[in-house]
Amino acid sequence: MPIPDHYYKIGHHTTSTEELRNLVAHAHHLIRLKIAEHPSSPDDVLKKLATDEHPEVRIAVAEHPTTPANVLEQLVLDASVDVRYALAENHSLPVVLLQKLCDDENAYVSYRACKTLGNLGGSK
Repeated sequence: MPIPDHYYKIGHHTTSTEELRNLVAHAHHLIRLKIAEHPSSPDDVLKKLATDEHPEVRIAVAEHPTTPANVLEQLVLDASVDVRYALAENHSLPVVLLQKLCDDENAYVSYRACKTLGNLGGSK
């Protein structure tokens, strides 16, 4: 599937939140990824994208600086190891969520979360 024209438009900082909302259910996952990465994506859009079928879209939501705490709490329980690992690397993640990830069933996620927590001066 070729990259839609919307892809380039969404990357521009002048794209309105209304335009982002209108494209949030776009069939092409790269459009949804670009929306998740957009600095002006509103909370309701990020919340919707946190349940996207593509892990890379959910990772972008996890890394977005304005993702609401309740959405991050949801992503800590994500089925994808890659999503949880991305969260475990996030130094902006609330300490309580990093502590939860230290107990993750996946050893790589657990190790990375504890290392991030240690870098922040916290402890497990």
